[in-house]
Amino acid sequence: MAKVNSETVSKLRRLLASWTVFYQKAHTYHWDLTGENFLSFHKHLETLYNESVEHTDSIAERLRQIGERTALTLNGASSDSVVQDENGANTANAIAQDLITGIAQLTALQTEIYNEADEQGDYVTADLMTQLSKWCEFNSWFLASVVGNENETNV
Repeated sequence: MAKVNSETVSKLRRLLASWTVFYQKAHTYHWDLTGENFLSFHKHLETLYNESVEHTDSIAERLRQIGERTALTLNGASSDSVVQDENGANTANAIAQDLITGIAQLTALQTEIYNEADEQGDYVTADLMTQLSKWCEFNSWFLASVVGNENETNV
């Protein structure tokens, strides 16, 4: 089992909080979406929040594997998250842009964790960050395509 320093553990907890907020953001947008292309975008938002639950589970399980507790509350998730806990967008384009921003924030934190894990020889955490970032890159591209800016994904 890898020895993970306390700074990386703290960032893993922050990542768990951030994915929790991203999940809620995508879920709320799924509920509140209206307008053109409703059905296809509504379904994609459902995919985003369902897969976000899987990601939170993977991060929480990794914390437990390295001997840490998750200690996450909803208030804590909101205050510790790098993803903003607000859902003010009300058009498909604005929703997609907000989610792209959230994905970019997740990716930046995952990259930090990846670099630290790699330095510490924690290849399991590094691999998890790679898989999460792969998801982020694909979904950022997908959302950018929704708004017609597929070459501007912010990831």
